Amino acid sequence: MRAIFTTTKQRTARLTALRALWRQFGCERSRLMAISGSAEIDAIGGVGISVLCANPHSAAVVESLLDTRYPSTEIVVAINGDSQASLLQQLRATYSLVEVNTPAQPSTAPIRGLYRSRRRPFRRLMVVDVATDDRPSALDAAEAVASYDALVAILAEVTLHPSAIGRIAAEIACTESVVRFPSFASCDDELLVIARHQIQSEGGFAKYGALANHPTLNRIAEILAVPMSENGGFMTDERPTYTFLNLLSLKIMKCKKKLLSLIKCKT
Repeated sequence: MRAIFTTTKQRTARLTALRALWRQFGCERSRLMAISGSAEIDAIGGVGISVLCANPHSAAVVESLLDTRYPSTEIVVAINGDSQASLLQQLRATYSLVEVNTPAQPSTAPIRGLYRSRRRPFRRLMVVDVATDDRPSALDAAEAVASYDALVAILAEVTLHPSAIGRIAAEIACTESVVRFPSFASCDDELLVIARHQIQSEGGFAKYGALANHPTLNRIAEILAVPMSENGGFMTDERPTYTFLNLLSLKIMKCKKKLLSLIKCKT
């Protein structure tokens, strides 16, 4: 009987020691994960970027923009509260938006309201209610409330590749000044990366309505933007979203698809 009691007591002590070791291991694992996570998501060269989106057609566009993997990123969405009232209400309910004080009013599009999410995962989202459907004017309003000096303006119905902001930040970090860097665009003229001082000195985004009229503007020969399908998802059949591809690889893939379609038609 005494041996049984001793064995049971020893087993209880061993279980208690194992539980203590497991708790200690869990604490150390959480601490190491926190350290490694913060080290992996450091901003490149201390570059902060504000992404400007004017009049998105659905909430899926805003959701995809929040999927960017670069830490020092701010998403500024300009919406006309009259023509897109349902979208504004949907964003307010989804991201728990609360109204905050508005800064100086731009001359092109008056700001009727400025909202920021009070939920910690979406603190980098700002929504601006503007009284216009004109994209350049709405981008000017978004620029007026943006926090960073490096601006990424979305000029088409596209969304960002999740790694695009990191690629843009690396490009800016290579310049002499992260505040006064030369402007550049994506390969398909869907994104414009410009410094705040330059867009303010040139009178706004109206000058950049068609980037094809700016032949001297540098372009990154990589995919930074991805078109959105009708159901709000990525059009993976047109452009792969899992990695960066240069223009040559993209053309080869398109030619391959055309050849396969021709073979299927002949057979």
